[in-house]
Amino acid sequence: MRVNRVKLALREGRAVAGPFLGIPAPMVVELLGVGGCDFVLIDTEHSALDMLAVEDLIRAAELWNVTPIVRVYLHAPAVINKALDAGAQGLLLPHVDSADEARAIVQAARFTPLGQRGLGSVTRLTGYGSEDIPNYVQRANEETLLIAQIESVEGLRNLDSILEVPGIDAIFIGPSDLSHSLGLPGQRQHPTVQAAIAEIAAKTRAAGLPLGTVAGDPQTARKLVAEGYQLIVFDTTRLIVNAAKSYMTAFHSRA
Repeated sequence: MRVNRVKLALREGRAVAGPFLGIPAPMVVELLGVGGCDFVLIDTEHSALDMLAVEDLIRAAELWNVTPIVRVYLHAPAVINKALDAGAQGLLLPHVDSADEARAIVQAARFTPLGQRGLGSVTRLTGYGSEDIPNYVQRANEETLLIAQIESVEGLRNLDSILEVPGIDAIFIGPSDLSHSLGLPGQRQHPTVQAAIAEIAAKTRAAGLPLGTVAGDPQTARKLVAEGYQLIVFDTTRLIVNAAKSYMTAFHSRA
C-alpha cells in the first residue's frame, strides 16, 4: 500500500490543503494534481457521484500522487468498506454526533484487531489478490485516515467523548450544517456559531488531534493555519466559478 502522505503530514504537525470534488471527471483530478493539491476530497454526500466514478477519480489521484479521501454519504459498514476497497486512503465521516457513532465507524473502517472491517482479498488495494494479506491488513490499519466531521449541536455536546474514541485520527468542523443546527442557517460569522466553532477547535487541540475545516480563499486558509488548523479544504466548483467570473469581469470592464 501507498504511504498516506496526508496522514503523515498531520502526524508531523504540518498543514495540508485540497478541494472537495463532486465532478465525475478524472481529468479534473489531474488538473488539481498539476496545481499542487495535497489531497482531493471526493464528495459522495453532496453530489451524484456513484462508486464507479469514485474509483476512477481515485485512480487519477494516485497517478498524480494526490491523496484520495472520500466523504461517504452514510456511516454504514458496507458504504465505508466500498470506499476503502476502491482505494480511498482516508474517509471524511459527516454528522458524527456521538461516541457510539465514532466507535461504530472505527469498527467498520479498521481490520482486526482494531475493528471488524470486512476483508476482501481481491480488491484494488490488495493488487487484485497479489498482496500478502496479513501485511495488507496491517498496512491498511496504519495508513487509513479517519476524520470525524462535527457539524451539529449534538456533536458539540458529545465532543469530549468523541475525542476519546481510539482510531479517530482528526476532527473536521462543518460550519454550514453547524450554523443550521444552531438555528442560524448560513450565518457562519454569527457570534453564536463562531463561539461553537471556537469550542470545538479548543477541545480538539487540547485532545492532541489534528483539526480541519473549510476555507474559501488563501487568506482565510493562512489565518486558520496560524490558529492551529492543519487540514484545509476548499471547493472545486466554487474555484471554477470564481475564476470564470473574475476573468469575465475583467474582460467586460472598461478600464
